[in-house]
Amino acid sequence: MGETDAAGNYQIAALPVGNYRVEVRAGGFRTEVVERLNIEVARIVVMDFRLEVGDLTQTISVNS
Repeated sequence: MGETDAAGNYQIAALPVGNYRVEVRAGGFRTEVVERLNIEVARIVVMDFRLEVGDLTQTISVNS
């Protein structure tokens, strides 16, 4: 859905209210997944991801 800028920052604006699954990938790193991210009206959500070096088939899931 989006890509980071040169500093690794990203922004997705104007998402409809609801629950989202967020998946972050980069070549040569493990995929990180947030299974349920709740977006509410007039709320700014900040998610920091720290990708670990790993095989492309490995996935890290974060459940909240």
